[in-house]
Amino acid sequence: MKHPTLKGMMMIFAFSTLLYAEPANLVYDLEPCPIEGFDYLSQQVEYPESLTWCNWEATVKLSFRIDPNGEISGIRVEQSGGIAFDRAAIDGINAVNWLPASVDGQAVPVRFELPFYFSRN
Repeated sequence: MKHPTLKGMMMIFAFSTLLYAEPANLVYDLEPCPIEGFDYLSQQVEYPESLTWCNWEATVKLSFRIDPNGEISGIRVEQSGGIAFDRAAIDGINAVNWLPASVDGQAVPVRFELPFYFSRN
């Protein structure tokens, strides 16, 4: 059960997401995103309960593959905020359903990079 006083603020900087396509010059009709939206994703990512005493801030940058079915795989931590923060970000992206990218109306695989900012303020 989630304790409301332990829930930390978490913001996603959607404007700084990166897409890696093959070939590199693909133009997307639709970029990948959580089906429920980025606001919903931010609600799924919680400040690590084990670190609530310290009020640390952290940035975690993850990259992962989204296949044409919206399944994610190949999660990599590109910038670590520490093990607990990394785990919270990974758990968050696994907690939502993803809409794949599309080109000319066809779903295509893509590598997606997404930063997460954790703060208790």
